[in-house]
Amino acid sequence: MRLGLGTIYLAHSWEKLSGGRAGFETMLAGVGVPLPEVVAWFTMVAEGVGGTLLITGLLTRLTCLGLLGLAIGAVATLKIDFGLIAGPEAPLPGAGLELAIAVGLAGLLLAGPGRIALDHVLGIERVAAPADLSQPVSGRA
Repeated sequence: MRLGLGTIYLAHSWEKLSGGRAGFETMLAGVGVPLPEVVAWFTMVAEGVGGTLLITGLLTRLTCLGLLGLAIGAVATLKIDFGLIAGPEAPLPGAGLELAIAVGLAGLLLAGPGRIALDHVLGIERVAAPADLSQPVSGRA
């Protein structure tokens, strides 16, 4: 899940970084977002750094919280009026992608980064040892 979500965020950041930022700023200004240049840069950096942190599994839960705020903010400010799937006449796509990503981030926030993550290697997150299923739970045979 970390790799999938991280890749999505890196792809969105790269799209803005490699020339799409001006269009993103224009879209933000067109829907009335204040300071669209600042919001565009913040979004681009948050997506890039957040995607990288998710992929490496570093500060996973904190990253999930931040990106969850970004996803909810995008829905609340940009896409709430268009529903899950916007029609062809809508100026923006619906909120379906952001809501699906938010659900994934919430799941990752609750589940943690997993064993193959820098959080685990560095001791930031402790991963519980697997249960010994060879012994009865109550101690009685």
